[in-house]
Amino acid sequence: MAKTTLAAFMVACPKIDTLKVKGRGEKSLQNFLAWVAETYPQITSVTVVDSIEEVVRGSDLFSYCNSGETGDPSTYPMVKRDWVKPGAFMAMPAVCNIDEGMQAPDVRKVLDNTGLYEAWYEEVPKPAHATIPVIGVKFMDMIAEGKLSHDDLEDLGAIVAGDAPGRKNDQEIIIMSVGGMPVEDVAWGTVLYRNALERGIGVKLNLWDEPVLR
Repeated sequence: MAKTTLAAFMVACPKIDTLKVKGRGEKSLQNFLAWVAETYPQITSVTVVDSIEEVVRGSDLFSYCNSGETGDPSTYPMVKRDWVKPGAFMAMPAVCNIDEGMQAPDVRKVLDNTGLYEAWYEEVPKPAHATIPVIGVKFMDMIAEGKLSHDDLEDLGAIVAGDAPGRKNDQEIIIMSVGGMPVEDVAWGTVLYRNALERGIGVKLNLWDEPVLR
């Protein structure tokens, strides 16, 4: 997740030259740093930090890309409002929780697909965030608790379509929950397919004689 998240950040902001990283283990950390050095030589300043607070403080863009135990959201890696600089954007695809300051109305809350989270919420015990640790599921719990309105959430599709602004001002804080959508699997599969063609590897399968859709 860290590699693909950084890749997305670099596509959107190719002038990024500074990176802060907190790793869980030395082997995975060194693997990631070697990949960064090879893939993005324009990143000339890389700092390994010891805490997630250090990752967040002063950062324009940040992400938590982790895995861990679920069941008690109070133990999930936290984002505290005091750590977050004005104008920061955070992409959250993994285990995460937020403090009351980050729950405030002035923090813009974006979901990659609102219907996805609504479906998840219906399928699991409550509070749902205890089972599915993605921050968008916490938003669903907050709606059920009366702490948040559906109108407080924004759908990424509306932003992409131009029906909502990408950023309202330079100071707003944006948190985007990344739950995962089939379109991302299609994009990933396309990369694999192109690599296979380029390298001449894999087994070609004839899935049909005549396609149903043309």
